[in-house]
Amino acid sequence: LRPSFLNLLFGQLWNSFKIAFSFVVSCSICIIFFASVRSV
Repeated sequence: LRPSFLNLLFGQLWNSFKIAFSFVVSCSICIIFFASVRSV
């Protein structure tokens, strides 16, 4: 395996991880927001 291929693979993994992480953060913010709205 060439290091460039490994770097490319790691870059793809990092990009999908960032997308998934931001998606989870957005969902958590929405859940917290709706929970606080319903409790009021």
